[in-house]
Amino acid sequence: MIKLLLFTILLSFHPSVWSHEIYVVKNQDCVSEIAYKFCRKVYGKTGFVQKIKELNPEKIKNTNFVLKNTTLMIPDPFLCPLPWPETQPIQVGKAEPEIQTQTQVQAQAELTPSPEILAHESDKYFFGAYTFYKTLASSTISDSSLPGVSRINGVHLGSKPLLGLNVGYVYPFSDKTSHVLTYDFHTEDYYGSKNVTINSESIYRSALDYSVQRELTNSHNFRFGAGVEERTMIDKSTYQQINLNKVLTSYLKSVYSHLIQENHFMKTHLTGSARYLAPGRGVSLKSDSAFEFGLGIHYSSQLKKRKTVVGLDFKQLDQSTNVTHQSEQRLGLSWVIDLNTY
Repeated sequence: MIKLLLFTILLSFHPSVWSHEIYVVKNQDCVSEIAYKFCRKVYGKTGFVQKIKELNPEKIKNTNFVLKNTTLMIPDPFLCPLPWPETQPIQVGKAEPEIQTQTQVQAQAELTPSPEILAHESDKYFFGAYTFYKTLASSTISDSSLPGVSRINGVHLGSKPLLGLNVGYVYPFSDKTSHVLTYDFHTEDYYGSKNVTINSESIYRSALDYSVQRELTNSHNFRFGAGVEERTMIDKSTYQQINLNKVLTSYLKSVYSHLIQENHFMKTHLTGSARYLAPGRGVSLKSDSAFEFGLGIHYSSQLKKRKTVVGLDFKQLDQSTNVTHQSEQRLGLSWVIDLNTY
């Protein structure tokens, strides 16, 4: 009998049979916040949220919303699977720095998202506008009024102010790889000399591009893609009129980007690009394969929760057709903004 009494007394001092604590819900409290005040392990089958719900089955219907002034029974802190570590009390009147124990640092690390998670971007849409100046030069051209007899000396044409728009979709395949789909539309028209007029059936051009972008390191990006575009070519002409036509051409491209400067909200990249243009075909034109090379500088910023990129690019292309050999030089200014906010 004495042994049973001693066992009962010892058991009464065991923390597992202490009386439960009482907590009065304050304004804008939720169960997870309440559990976090008593225990570091909040979620899971053995978490403190589950233990609070077991003690208060009638009062907790939604863990995200509990009525103010509701009285909840809180399990003993001893039952917390990962209790808060004990800290040394700080004497009043002394401004001592707060010292975190290793367990507290580990707990903070568990609750803080890693940089990789914070930097991850979801799929998004973007919109862009650009303008460019382009020169179009050629070698001798066959005179269509007297085929095989007369030939026109080479011409040098300059473009009128040109404006283009593009829309696109970016789908991240992984943290460092993204798929990019872009549709481009712009106008393209040229000046003629006093004695020669320019004849073009259409000044509207479009292109469709698909590419895969890969981040090699924090400073290097590489993009490889393919697409089709409508290109302006010199057709058979006369001494008084230069005829322009469009040819549908497919291509492969690669773009390499190198980070040259970075601060808190802006990055500067130097880019180099190359394209292989496959032979194209129009109504009466046939173009041979060609290569295009380009250089550019791009400024990207993360202002007002939207990523914005401003770029300046120069491109050079030489291509032969069944009518003439023409060369192109293009200097463009572009602006792109993400339509998604973060």
